[in-house]
Amino acid sequence: AIALPKIRIAAGTTADSLEITDVHLCCGKCVKGVQAALKDVSGVSKVEGDTKTGIVKVEGQGVDVRAALEALRKAGFNGKASL
Repeated sequence: AIALPKIRIAAGTTADSLEITDVHLCCGKCVKGVQAALKDVSGVSKVEGDTKTGIVKVEGQGVDVRAALEALRKAGFNGKASL
């Protein structure tokens, strides 16, 4: 198993928009996988992934940032949150 870095976002941290950087987005299937992983996170209303930059933009209301990162990991993706 690969050891992933600890998520350094405090539990309960929320945002109405955030970027998740360094996400493996090599193709449209990866983007769809990320969108599927994040659609059920509370507060998320929009997810866009950029295959050129590896940046996922998340918008919504009161999105639980830590839950979003954990949902990505559960789906096999990793990244860093920028608020």
